[in-house]
Formats: sequence, C-alpha cells, structure tokens
Amino acid sequence: MKSVMATEDFKRAWRRLTPRMRRIVGRKIDLLTVNPGHPSLHVHRLWRARGDIRTCYITDTARLVFEIRKGILYLWAIGGHTVEDKVDRRSFSPHASFLPLDVA
Repeated sequence: MKSVMATEDFKRAWRRLTPRMRRIVGRKIDLLTVNPGHPSLHVHRLWRARGDIRTCYITDTARLVFEIRKGILYLWAIGGHTVEDKVDRRSFSPHASFLPLDVA
C-alpha cells in the first residue's frame, strides 16, 4: 500500500488511546497495509455504509473503520462496537478531508 491517511475523527480518537492500545492499533494498521485479508483482522464490509467501507478487529471490543482506494488506506474511525453500529449515520463522502497518519 502506498500510504495511510486518516480523518480528524480518527486522529482525535487516536490521541485518546492509551500507549498500549496505540501499539496494538499501530500493528493492526501495519498488517492492513501489507495484507488486508489477513485472517486475524476479521475484515468485513459494512453493508449499511455507502461505498466499499470495511471494518476490522483491533481487539475483542475495538474496531477500525477503513476504506482502501487506489492503493491508499483511508482510516475513518476507531472505537468500540458503536463505530459499526452508527455507520449508517455517518457520511462517507469521497470529498472528506484526510491527512497523512502521523502515529508518532
């Protein structure tokens, strides 16, 4: 994958994570960039969302909502099961503002 981009919502949620959880999420993002079909990610499409929006497992209780377009990983949201439950209320506009993910 060429690069990883994130919404401000994702970055805000990232800043609230504990250092341990950031390491876990970082490893999952790395795995997504190398092999988005890896079985441990449990990737599946969110049918209630417009477009090809997908989710993957971070932990038993945490999920990552993302999209892959033209070799770029777009991170929409991270959180508990509610990020999946509220997906039909979210706008996944192709004109959404994304910035490079800086996980340092």
